[in-house]
Amino acid sequence: MPYQFHSQKGITAVEILIAVSIAAVVLVTASYSIFNFVNSAREVAEKTQALYLAEDGLELTRYVRDNAWTNISTLSLNTPYYLDVTSSYVHITTSPETVGNFSRSIVFQNVYRDSTTDDIVASTTSGSVADNKSKYVTVTVTWGSPTKTVSLSSILANLNP
Repeated sequence: MPYQFHSQKGITAVEILIAVSIAAVVLVTASYSIFNFVNSAREVAEKTQALYLAEDGLELTRYVRDNAWTNISTLSLNTPYYLDVTSSYVHITTSPETVGNFSRSIVFQNVYRDSTTDDIVASTTSGSVADNKSKYVTVTVTWGSPTKTVSLSSILANLNP
């Protein structure tokens, strides 16, 4: 007697379970990918804004230097300073500065030069002397929890000796 094939009509519970499982995996993976994309886009936007604020801080510090070198040269070294910006002036102050969710600080350090060649050298180099006509400035912007940080540094020189 030959084997007879019986076709079943309808969907079994196992097939439904497999289809639902596949759909769930696809939805979870898609949701996770979208969440990561949105989160990454937010982090990139925040970091871009922080970099802009750091660059702006360097430019404003140059502006203060351009008005009078003594605005820079008389500041204490390795002390956090902040910018006080209004529509009519820019000052360096000890009062903390907050721009939106960001905090910006500025620290000045000495620049050391070789006493013979006048090249910039480390302070530990033999024959190095502090240059009173330039300062090393670092602008740091912090934000978020946990705290994220962006820093930019430059050397400011007295342009009007």
